[in-house]
Amino acid sequence: MANIDLIKLGKIRKDGTKEVLIRFYVTKFFKPQFSTGVFVHDYEFELCGVGDRIREYVVIKPEPKKRDSVSMTRRNQANKVEADLSKFIGRFLKIADVTKRNDPSLFVREWFDSCMRITASMDIDDISFKFLSDTLKEEQEKKEEAKVQAEKKSFFQLFEIYLKEKGSSDSWVKNNRVLFRDLSRYEAYVRFAFDKPFVLDVDTITKDTISDFRDYLRNEKTISESCPAFFDGILKKYPTEIGTIRKSPKLVDRGSNSIVILMKRFKAFFSWLNKTNRTKNMPFLGIEIGSEVYGTPVYLTTEERNTIAKHDFGANKMLSEQRDIFIFQCLVGCRVSDLMKFTADNITDGILSYVPQKTKDESPKIVRVPLLPYALELIKKYEGVDKKGRLFPFISSQKYNDNIKRIVKACGIDRMVIVRNPLTGENEPKPICDVASSHMARRTFIGGLYEEIRDPNIIAKMSGHVEGSKAFNRYRDISDNTLMAALKNISL
Repeated sequence: MANIDLIKLGKIRKDGTKEVLIRFYVTKFFKPQFSTGVFVHDYEFELCGVGDRIREYVVIKPEPKKRDSVSMTRRNQANKVEADLSKFIGRFLKIADVTKRNDPSLFVREWFDSCMRITASMDIDDISFKFLSDTLKEEQEKKEEAKVQAEKKSFFQLFEIYLKEKGSSDSWVKNNRVLFRDLSRYEAYVRFAFDKPFVLDVDTITKDTISDFRDYLRNEKTISESCPAFFDGILKKYPTEIGTIRKSPKLVDRGSNSIVILMKRFKAFFSWLNKTNRTKNMPFLGIEIGSEVYGTPVYLTTEERNTIAKHDFGANKMLSEQRDIFIFQCLVGCRVSDLMKFTADNITDGILSYVPQKTKDESPKIVRVPLLPYALELIKKYEGVDKKGRLFPFISSQKYNDNIKRIVKACGIDRMVIVRNPLTGENEPKPICDVASSHMARRTFIGGLYEEIRDPNIIAKMSGHVEGSKAFNRYRDISDNTLMAALKNISL
């Protein structure tokens, strides 16, 4: 059992008092000394003995005299000193006793310092090992939580880290920044609309938050029209941590496919947060995101493509250049994000080789496309023209798409096609020139090949589609000619 090993007085203070210091004997190798916080004058405290083993003391109490306030005050002070010392010693001995009976390995200074601190105002009889261990464990957990919170990154700081660590391509980062800005506007709108301090937090986002955000995406354009001044401010200048200012900010109505894609990106962000142990929160559990719904791919026939290739744009050099780029894309079937990165290094022995940016993380396969003579002629035609060393003098992808529509229309290609309205989901007839885009070049390549060889494995090797691609599977039923050819195989 622990006991007092030495009791002594500290240095004298300015008020003439000295602190009582006690060294306890707990084990042969553990004899901690404590400052008791009890201060006495020499005239009210006497140590019983000399040397290094003084274990007894006496608190001197003056006899009170009638009408003598000084003696009464000193006696009261002495009583308090005696009670405080007795309680201090009793607390230590009780802590030592319950610790020895439950876990002697805790005979260390840190444990006793902490236990003495948390029991300072307790009755000795209420001290138990369970109380000590539970209280200190709770304190430690709170400290760790406070440390985590102090070091914790904000929602948008984590999103920025996500973009840097997972950014597989410029287009991937660009597409995810769309979600980045959507979430920022949503957070700001909730604060504005409900006048409450709402902040997106990866640890507190719930299923309800996810559902509310999806509803916001569906209705943002309408919502913005009810409070234009607020949204105008957000669109022109996002918070500093978003770090993005767009030249021509505007909100547009979203179709169901756009919302599905945004929600998939949001879910992918949380998947990364979970995998990298940045949060244990999994708000997407049990939430059905759904799948995109697309119509039958629309593409140019070989004859229409050739008409565009041979069209004379006269003095309009810009349209002529963009037409050549479009035709080259029709002949190799790449995505526009890859097309704009091609240099002479991508071509060896008449074969175009590249790793598609979109799928390089999930399926980093090299796409090889033998170049037709006309494609090689186009490359030769623009050799050395682009200042950045690319195969062609590219402009922005948006201007490229705008010019493709102009090019197809100028060539008189305006047959009606059935396309799915992305907002309503309804199929609508439209002139093909109105829906022409860079992606139509990719579809023209795939669709033309499929009508010739009908082997998805061969075509996918040149188009860069991953195995089981839903987008590629839509080409299985795109041509009446293909259906007729199949029916001829079973005719009488």
